[in-house]
Amino acid sequence: MTVHFSSAGPVTGESFYNREGELRRLLYAARDLKAGIKRYYALIGMRKVGKTSVLREFARLVEADRKIVTTIIDCNEACVSPTSFFSEYVVRVIDAYLMKSGTAKKTGLLAGAALDDAQYLTVAANVKALGLNSLGHGIDVLFALARPLAEAQHKATCVAAADLPESIGQESGLFFVVILDEFQRAASLNGFKETKRVVGDIFAFLRSRWQGHSMVNYWISGSEISLMEQILNREASPFFQQFATMRVASFSDSASRKLLIDLFEKSNYSVSQDLIQKMVELTGGNPFYLQVMGEELCKNAVDKDPDVNTLKTTLQEVLFNPGGRLYSYCEALFSGTVRSSSSLERTLAAIASKHQRPTAISRKLRIPVGTANSYLVRLIDLDLIKKTDTSYDFVDPLFRLWVAGTKTPLKSMISPYTLGTETEKLVAERLSREGFYVLFAPASRGAFDLLAILNSTHVGVQVKRSSRDSYYLSQEAYQRMVQTSRKLRWFPALAIVSPDMPQVRYFPLERLQRSRKAYRMDETTESYSTLSELVFSGAA
Repeated sequence: MTVHFSSAGPVTGESFYNREGELRRLLYAARDLKAGIKRYYALIGMRKVGKTSVLREFARLVEADRKIVTTIIDCNEACVSPTSFFSEYVVRVIDAYLMKSGTAKKTGLLAGAALDDAQYLTVAANVKALGLNSLGHGIDVLFALARPLAEAQHKATCVAAADLPESIGQESGLFFVVILDEFQRAASLNGFKETKRVVGDIFAFLRSRWQGHSMVNYWISGSEISLMEQILNREASPFFQQFATMRVASFSDSASRKLLIDLFEKSNYSVSQDLIQKMVELTGGNPFYLQVMGEELCKNAVDKDPDVNTLKTTLQEVLFNPGGRLYSYCEALFSGTVRSSSSLERTLAAIASKHQRPTAISRKLRIPVGTANSYLVRLIDLDLIKKTDTSYDFVDPLFRLWVAGTKTPLKSMISPYTLGTETEKLVAERLSREGFYVLFAPASRGAFDLLAILNSTHVGVQVKRSSRDSYYLSQEAYQRMVQTSRKLRWFPALAIVSPDMPQVRYFPLERLQRSRKAYRMDETTESYSTLSELVFSGAA
């Protein structure tokens, strides 16, 4: 069975969903560029929300336009140093022209030859042999950047690099769309002495070159929202009001449901609307999260349609288990922003634990309110939290769950806390207070609802809700619990929740009274008020 969810990278073509408005504006801008009208766009949005997918889908759609050349420069990779940035810029522009003009088969590509000096020299020679002055000058720029230069020559080389798409456009009659992805990373170039010595402020330099170009649209994107807004909206910034901003947000509920329904159907799975809605709520409509959860859900479903138990298993594996795909992503996000600041970590943990007002946070952390406010401002600048009226919450709901499941006391019961029924949550909370680590019990294949772990002791717990003094457990359910516990080497236990109190009583299976068709328990059956009491009594 083919799974049509795809989370390995940006999506295009049939896998592209719900960005028609953004895409339409970009396509119109490419059309207008050919009429002499430049439009600069900045795409801003959270990590993994789909900005790069929009840009790559645009590039795919304009491939058929013989007059438009598109290149995407990843600033995460390019902005290692000023030399690296300008070299990568030139390489991507030249390679984009070679592919659009159809000459790449004859010359080869510079990026593809970067690790082989001899091949790189061959490709460079082939490009110069095409006879286009601007291309030959671009190759000269690449070689010049690779050696020490006097200051005046170095600046002229950087100018030539920045002007290259315009130069090629003027000579060839082609129009360029140059896209700089994760553009906020370019700010790091201002930390190099070389940048200040040769071109000054990198943003001021780029603006001074770009504003004179007539054959090129420059588009930028970034996921560090606060920093991007400073680059674009601060009056002192060289790019103040130079770009029209597109906010790329998570999908709406309806768009998220459509994506999930379509991809489950294409993968030949039938999924309930309740399950679809639960996935949307958990992910907040982030398309990357939707794709990962859908993909892993299909894998865990094996030979049946995914259901709520499959979702419980999947969320536990993907988000809360170290090594899970979303666990690793959230861990990288956390370490890349909070780093080693215990103050910010504790503030995030407090918010994840529902202490969302500054006064509540200050009490939780035992710090002055003013100090709590300063931490909150820093977390807002890191794009991790947002302010709503007088309280604060996470920008990303799934990241909030991860923080709750790894940095707060909820980590001992986070899976049932997130997806359990109210009865399961109640039992999990009580067990957590006893010192048990509580999670769902997928390995039991339905024999138990929860797995409670205390040191080396594993207890499979079947959770039932009953307002009566007596309860009947079918012989089939009883036998499944017995057989599964023997196979997995768990202690079996039954937790009965009386909703009026609410009270939880734990029963060892061997104390249940057998009748003809079921096993019965009532007020006379031996029970325990805590699971640890049952375990250590030896009854389990």
